[in-house]
Amino acid sequence: MPIWSIALLVIILILLAVSLYAGHLFFNIACAAQKPLAMEEHTDDGTSPWKDFEQQHKEDIDYVMNLPCEETDIQSNDGLRLHARFIPAEGKAERMILCAHGYKGTAEGDFGRAVHFFHKNCSMLLIDERCCGKSEGQYITFGAKEKEDVILWEEWLEKKNTEHLPVYLYGISLGCATVLMCSDYHFSKDVKGIVADCGYTSMKSILGSLAWRWYHIPGWYITPFVDIWCRIKGHFAMNDADAEKALRSSNLPVIFFHGTKDDFVIPENSKNNYAACTAKKELYMIEGAIHAVALNVDPDTYTVKTEAFFKENDRKGETE
Repeated sequence: MPIWSIALLVIILILLAVSLYAGHLFFNIACAAQKPLAMEEHTDDGTSPWKDFEQQHKEDIDYVMNLPCEETDIQSNDGLRLHARFIPAEGKAERMILCAHGYKGTAEGDFGRAVHFFHKNCSMLLIDERCCGKSEGQYITFGAKEKEDVILWEEWLEKKNTEHLPVYLYGISLGCATVLMCSDYHFSKDVKGIVADCGYTSMKSILGSLAWRWYHIPGWYITPFVDIWCRIKGHFAMNDADAEKALRSSNLPVIFFHGTKDDFVIPENSKNNYAACTAKKELYMIEGAIHAVALNVDPDTYTVKTEAFFKENDRKGETE
């Protein structure tokens, strides 16, 4: 074999090894479970855009944690113990809401504001996503397996829902993408719609976007190598986490919210999800809101539009 051929082969093998190593590093950064950062850890230097909501965030968490609740566990399809808290409505329940929180977040952290506004007449199931809170797990799968967990939680809620109240899936960030990935699933007729707050279109798109914005690595280059490790270590494929694909066959109405200043999951994600959705849909861009604070920034628009969405869809499907 000519020397130039050997040299070329060596270079290719080195590049492949480096790429596999980079993919492994990025997989661990993105998917490996770790203790979520508290908000105060983000705001020590006073520069985080979250600083404006820090006090309200703490008060919301305290509010949720002091409400009476039923703590419960289920087992995932891959044998993990998953935890949730069921918070009964303050008054007579008119509906039930299953809440899926964001990336490495907490249910009380992401839904403190929402519980404050909606639990007066809504019973709420706050789930701990796999790897978060009291739920077990080693790897976050960006919706690939979390969507199966949501389906199991809805089945739990269905048994609880003896009065057949309307049920809604409500997600923020990763939780939003997850519930959107369930939009083509045929739930019981009690499930009436989805509230989708700042979700991404797919695992591939969000990791590709972050790789470029954070590390200046082209997404098209790094994601195939990340996918290899997803399959080897996480036992899932990146293509399994695709909200946009599910929305093309959606059978649930969806109300979308997204902040115009979101620099984590950029607003185009919700615009693309909205465009893909084949079911009845609404989209509200909350001016000036960064990631996951649309409800904090414009509570009037958010709550009025959501309540109207609930009332419009509560009774749908009952005669079908």
